[in-house]
Amino acid sequence: MISIAGEFLSGEISRSQDATLYYDGGQALRLVYADGELKNNIEQIGFSSRLGNIPRYVNFCNGSKFVTTDNDMVDDLMAQLGIESKGQLLHKLESNSIYVALSLALLFATVIYSITVVIPRLADETARLAPVELTDSITSTAMDAFDQSLFSASEVPEHIQTLLKDEFEFIAEPHSKDFNFKLHFRKSDFIGANAFALPSGDIVITDALLNMANNKDEIIAILAHEMGHVIHRHGIRRLFEDSMIAVLIFSVTGDVTQFSQVATALPALLISRHYSRDYEQQADLFAHKVMSENNMDLSHFTNILARIDEGYKKHANVSTFFSTHPHTEDRIKLFQNQSVEIESEHK
Repeated sequence: MISIAGEFLSGEISRSQDATLYYDGGQALRLVYADGELKNNIEQIGFSSRLGNIPRYVNFCNGSKFVTTDNDMVDDLMAQLGIESKGQLLHKLESNSIYVALSLALLFATVIYSITVVIPRLADETARLAPVELTDSITSTAMDAFDQSLFSASEVPEHIQTLLKDEFEFIAEPHSKDFNFKLHFRKSDFIGANAFALPSGDIVITDALLNMANNKDEIIAILAHEMGHVIHRHGIRRLFEDSMIAVLIFSVTGDVTQFSQVATALPALLISRHYSRDYEQQADLFAHKVMSENNMDLSHFTNILARIDEGYKKHANVSTFFSTHPHTEDRIKLFQNQSVEIESEHK
């Protein structure tokens, strides 16, 4: 005879009762508990699968349950009844340290590969297909959040703003087929000398950055760089990557807070992002292209980069344009080399 100790849940009252499940080799199981006894044919009884040391349930036809932590005895009972336990293989794997180590290693490798290869490629393709309505919505939400928390009205004189907007519209017009480029002026003590692009084509430049420029061409060079981020969809690609990584983390850990954290942080991701070297180089090369097309002195770009970088080094505790645009010396060299290569091709 097999006897298994556990608790009986009748479904009629909330409290459980101590109980014992008996099997004596017949066609039925007998459950004895404080208030009585229950007997069911084997065909009418269901067993929950084994999963680690989680308590097992024996479900009776009237909806009542018997629960026990004696998993081994339940396995023995099911074996005698000729019932296959679906959780046996999983339990054996979980109980084997080698299988556990191999599983963890495989999981780790899968996560790393997904983050470094799969997600970037998927985010790239998704960004290319992102509808205008989506990028406009993200931009609108971000600008509202920035204006409420980070920005105040620009103190740059209106005639200078008009001049720069006209110059910007002129260089942006040939590239406005898929984007609605728009220039915004803001003052912000928090982000300091900075310029950044939003997915729809809106570009924000701060008063502090304008004050660092020696002439309007240096500003146009920076704006052309930001246009490059828009054209190559770097911002929306990064947002998709972060969102997909959050989904991956949830899938692995079950931590649902990752979703709310990403949703809350979306505006901040657009302004505090750290673009990769490839992204920065793509944006720099686009600026080079725009400046060349408009017969601009290419040194304006490298001059403003070097000046802002020097200002950042002197005030390292201040958030500046280069807090999101690293590797300045390398970028200047690449930009200058690109100019030399183009000149050589035209000789």
